[in-house]
Amino acid sequence: MKKTLIAVILIFISWNIIDILVHGLLLKSTYESTAHLWRPEAEMMMGLLNLVKLFTVILFIYIYKTLVHPKNLFNAIKYAALIGLLVGIPMGFATYSFQPIPINLAWSWLVSVVGSYLVAGIFIGKLID
Repeated sequence: MKKTLIAVILIFISWNIIDILVHGLLLKSTYESTAHLWRPEAEMMMGLLNLVKLFTVILFIYIYKTLVHPKNLFNAIKYAALIGLLVGIPMGFATYSFQPIPINLAWSWLVSVVGSYLVAGIFIGKLID
């Protein structure tokens, strides 16, 4: 249980750091040029976003613990890559199909989501038995 809690904390923190780097720095100009598509910063619900992120981390770990066997770094990274694609493809390209975001934003979301999940995969591969 202790290792699971450590994994939850590490993944949650790492995903927040990645989000700050990707969305706050790397994609800042893209978001500014498409500001009409997003809520104003004052209306963004960061508390809800963090709650959703925490729930996602817990579910990601729970699925790994219950369905992935044997538990090792290779299987954790493989699992994380698949989940990253499962989440990242619709996040980027389903959104692109109905909302006028630039194609580079769709690709950026896909790559950053897969990268975030790969980082999570390393943590669970090292911590979860």
